[in-house]
Order: sequence, then structure tokens, then C-alpha cells
Amino acid sequence: QREEEQRQQRARAEVSRKLLDCLHGEKPGLVPLAYVASCAGNWSSERLIGEGAYGKVYRAVDISSDSVPFVFAVKVLSFEREEDRGALHRATEAEIKTLTRFSHPNLIRLLGFCMEEGTHALIYEYEPVGSLANILCQDGRAQRLTWLQRANVSAGLAKALNYLHKHDTSGPCYHRDVKPANIVLTATMSPKLIDCGLSRFLPEDQPQGQSRKTILGTGGLGALGTPGYMCSAYIRTNKFREASEVYSFGVTVLEIVIGQIQSEAISELLEDPETLLADYVSISKKCRDHRPVFEDGYVHIADLLTKLAASSVSHIVSKRISMTAAMRCAMEAASQAPTANEIQAMRDEVERLADEIKELRALSEEAEGRRLAAQQAAQRRCLVCYEEQVEGMACAMGHFMCKECAAGQTRGLLERLQLDESLLEEHRSHGGHMKCVDPACRETYDDSSVARALPSEIFALYRASQDTVIEHRMWMDLQAQFQEQVTHMQRQFELQEGRRSSQASAEMAAREETATAEFLRRQYPNARMCPRCRHGPVINENCYDLQAHHGEERGAGRGRISNACPGCDFFSREWSDWAPWDGVMHTGPRG
Repeated sequence: QREEEQRQQRARAEVSRKLLDCLHGEKPGLVPLAYVASCAGNWSSERLIGEGAYGKVYRAVDISSDSVPFVFAVKVLSFEREEDRGALHRATEAEIKTLTRFSHPNLIRLLGFCMEEGTHALIYEYEPVGSLANILCQDGRAQRLTWLQRANVSAGLAKALNYLHKHDTSGPCYHRDVKPANIVLTATMSPKLIDCGLSRFLPEDQPQGQSRKTILGTGGLGALGTPGYMCSAYIRTNKFREASEVYSFGVTVLEIVIGQIQSEAISELLEDPETLLADYVSISKKCRDHRPVFEDGYVHIADLLTKLAASSVSHIVSKRISMTAAMRCAMEAASQAPTANEIQAMRDEVERLADEIKELRALSEEAEGRRLAAQQAAQRRCLVCYEEQVEGMACAMGHFMCKECAAGQTRGLLERLQLDESLLEEHRSHGGHMKCVDPACRETYDDSSVARALPSEIFALYRASQDTVIEHRMWMDLQAQFQEQVTHMQRQFELQEGRRSSQASAEMAAREETATAEFLRRQYPNARMCPRCRHGPVINENCYDLQAHHGEERGAGRGRISNACPGCDFFSREWSDWAPWDGVMHTGPRG
């Protein structure tokens, strides 16, 4: 029984590790439904955080004995009518394809999916703030949403949509259901676009005869999306294009500016956007009887967002701004420095996150209590003393060591590290973590289990040893950087010395050539040079008939005598035909 429990625990730890890997870029895969249901409290209503057209969303928490609580979101897909089964299946496939193929900081990350026992579930990263729609539907939270935060949300949404439109060179991908309910916010109030179940078009999914930039409603369902966020041209023609997405984006930005969702004021503004959305002052007058979400200052941001919304929801499709231009406008609005109100909002968010951490700690303590109770029911055998014990620590492979042996083993390890250099190097290679006591195991004990098993004074020494390892690693890195800099400086010095040496050699050769020329001018005042290429000097050695020996055999196979110019082959037997030498050494090779 204990072996089966250990096997299940290892399997659960492996699933948790894979989900964490997906947070850092790995592709999502299948996840056991039993694991997901357990983390979601078996679909308890207390864990329910949202509900949409295609199912419910739960907050799931994975609490194990050897890890910090890992929180993620699970969307369990469902349908009310049997004829909706096909649409649900297509939406699931579209969402998996889109979130697997596209990766962006402002797109929710898919961690895994379940498809077993007739249940379809999608697993996402969890964002604690919740959806933008929940904030805009609550008076207090909407009023606390500062202008810089609104600009940041608009800019992040624009970046995500522009990425979907432009990422694939073979064609755009449209979300088709942009609205505040499909935007969740991170702890830093950064937006992430969710619910890509209606996404079209991924290039390889292009229906025959359909252009890459036009998307048709399928299955006879007409225009797909959410009423209030679909432009009239899309509803009328059933053709989706970039301007259709820009309209949904513009309505969302307008709701962010006003702080309301699908209100009467928004409907009135959308009837004549060119006039009613002229600037922030106009819109604030129009909404004076509604929720007072406007604050002093940051009028420039308010104007930019208002004009962005107006240019996105124009009734004339050709006049709507492009998604790329909308992104630039929103980024300009988000580039302003924070005010006192912004800073206070950040502090409030920190306090809210502190409460979230307290809740996670409470869940962890509750799970720890259950874990201890389960251990008391099934004691484990210590690999050091071979006694059945309850409290202690175990590595990822389940190799257990009781508290008493853990304290003795840790104390002995710290003492041996002072004496054995090879053991110290091995300890450093493990990052300062204690290796499992099972000789055949390569795992180490994580800090959380070590902290629970060791007395506080021994654990303090253990952490001090880890700090020493980290300091040693930093020192080695600094030494390597310093050595690299020294080597670079030596190379630079050698290059400079080489340049100086080459320059000195050239100067010396020039001086020698000048001295040689001066000597020849004095020694042979009647020297001549070639009248054609100025090659010289030519010295006759008191022989004025250059034809006398020209062309004769040298003998012994050494070729013939040549009195012609070595530069251009000019020849004349008359000494007077050769020009007087100008005193410059022209003795280069034949050109």
C-alpha cells in the first residue's frame, strides 16, 4: 500500500512539473482528469470563478508535501443540447491550436488539456486579479482603475491582437470575440487575452475558395461573436476581416475609458462615434449621470484613448484605424509616468496580493495537516535507522529519513565539508542542497522538506552553507569575467604594439631608400632612367653602346643578357635616348 501511495505521489509530482514547464515555454499536453479534478476540489462550487457559454472555470490548487502550492485555472467544457456537441469540439480544437501555435506575453498560456470519460477540460495559467469585466462591473473597483492602468490594459490588448494578425506570414489569425470578459489581469494589471475558441483563421485551416483576410461564419450559425461587440458590416455580410476585430477592440477601449460594460451611455456614443467621441471632455459630459470614474490629471491619456476608440468604431469601415496603428496609439498613452494615484493603486494591489498569499498559506497548512494525518496512518521506514517514523523528509523519489537522522546527517555533512575538498566540490555541484541518503539516488532534498525536518539552529547552519556555495559561485563567475577582461586587454595591447612595430619598420625602410638614392646620385651623377615608365636608375658602367651585349647568352643555362627596361621593356642602344635620372628610386616590379 505504501508503495502504491508513493507511486501516486511521484506521478502527481511529475504532472505538476510538466505543468510548470509549460509556464516556461514547453508545449502543453494531455493531463490526467483525476489529477485536475482533485486539484479543483472535485469541481466544488467554492472553487468556481467563472462561467461562460461553453462551460465553467475553476480555480485549482496543487499542494504537495515537497512543493509550494501551484495554482492554475481549469475550464470544463459542456453543452446543453446534443446538436452543440460538434460546435464544442471545434471550439476546443481551435483553442488548443491557437494557444499552442501562438505565444505572447499578453495571450493566456495553455498548460494542458484533458479528454477522457466524455469530459473536455482546458488548463491555463491562473491570474489572481480576475477578468476585466468583473472590475468594470463593480463600482468601487472600476473607480480605482487609474488612467495609466487603463492605458496599459488597452496597449497590452492591442499588442496581443496585432501579434495574432501579423505573426504568421501565410495569413492572419482573428480572435473574433474581443470583450472585457475575455481579458484577465495579472498581479501587475497586465492584460492577457483568453477564450480563443472562436479563433479563425489558422493558415492550414483555410477553407477552399476563402481568402486569407476574410472569414465566413460556418455551420449555418451566421456571425459568431458577442452582441454589442460585433460591427454591423460583419453582421450584415457574415464576413470577418481585420476591421471587424478593430471594432470589437474599439468598443472594449471605450468601456475601459467609461468604466462600464454595455451601458446605455456606450450605446448612445456608438451611434455617432465621430461626433460624440471627439475628445475626453465631450465623453465626460455625456457620462456625467453615470458612474463617476474620471479623475483630475492625465487628460492627455484620456484624450488618446478616447480618440483611439473613436477611430476604431467608425461606421465607415474604410476609415477605421489598422490594428498596428491602434497598438502604437495605445502604447503612446501607456508611456506616461505614474502619478500619486497610480502609486497608491499599486500599493493597494500589493496589499491584495498579500491577502492572496495568506490564503495560499492557509491552504498549504491545511494540506500539511492532512499529510501528517495520512503519514500517521501509514508510517514510513527511515533509510538510516530503519525505524518506522512519522516525521522526517523525503526526496522526489520517496526515499525517507526521519527527523532525528536528518539532524545527525546534516550536522555530519556540514562538518565533513570543512575537511574534504572533493566532498565540498560535489556539494557545490548540487547547488548546496543535501543529497539523498540512498546511494543509488541522484535526487536532493528540497528546502521546504528540510526546513520541516531540521531543528531551527541546524537549518540555519544548513542555509548558511548554501549561501556560501552561492557566494563561491558568484566569486568564480566574477573571476572568470575578470580573466576575460584581462585577456581582452592583453590582446588589445599586442595589437597596438604590432601596429607600432609595423609603422617603425615602414619608416626605417623609407629612410634606407632615401639614403640609397642619395648615395647613387653622388656616385653616379650621369645615371639615366627609362623615358617611358621612369624606371631607374640605369647605370652604364662607362659602356655607351647598350646594343653591344644585349641578347647574348650568359652561359651555363642562365638565360640571355637584357639591357631593356625591366619595368616596360623599353630599349635603345643610344645612351642619349635614356632620360637623365630624377634621383628617385623607381625600381618596382614590371607592371
